[in-house]
Amino acid sequence: MGEEITSAELTRMVHDSLAEMRSATLFIRTDKNRIIVISTKGGEIITMFSGPKHGAGVIPMLLEMHSATVRIDDVAISHRSSSLPPTPVLMDMLESGKVNVPVETSKGSKATPASRPDFEVAKAVLSELLTEYLGPLAPMCCDDILESLGNSLEGDRLRTAIEKMAAEAGGPEEAQAFSEKAWKQLGR
Repeated sequence: MGEEITSAELTRMVHDSLAEMRSATLFIRTDKNRIIVISTKGGEIITMFSGPKHGAGVIPMLLEMHSATVRIDDVAISHRSSSLPPTPVLMDMLESGKVNVPVETSKGSKATPASRPDFEVAKAVLSELLTEYLGPLAPMCCDDILESLGNSLEGDRLRTAIEKMAAEAGGPEEAQAFSEKAWKQLGR
């Protein structure tokens, strides 16, 4: 397919493509035999998907890979993902190795540095993770839980959302595994 690279080298490759304002599509086969496609154009990531997963839902797969084979085409896929967080947010997640969500400061205002993805990113990560336990029912379950919390993860709502989703994941062992993975992927 192409050259074998590490996760850090892949991040550098995407960063270089963005810095060069290059139109390119990276076809990535991870060491876990997952196919991921990332397309850049004009200094932005315009598409990121792997099978049915799109946007920020792909980040955890990139973060857990140890190595990958990559092929680069000098043409960007023209489809723009509407659910894709801004490029600086995606690159921060790749470079830091964490998927973070907005946090509330001690004065009650939400911290919104450019490196923090929004509610939709956290929702995508939690839904993706819950899919490992519930299969295709996970997105509906995730939506119901988040809706019950006012579609907000501020304050204690993130902890509550993770606890409720963990309870849906199965028995005590599954619940604990879900909770640990969720906190790790959300950078806490």
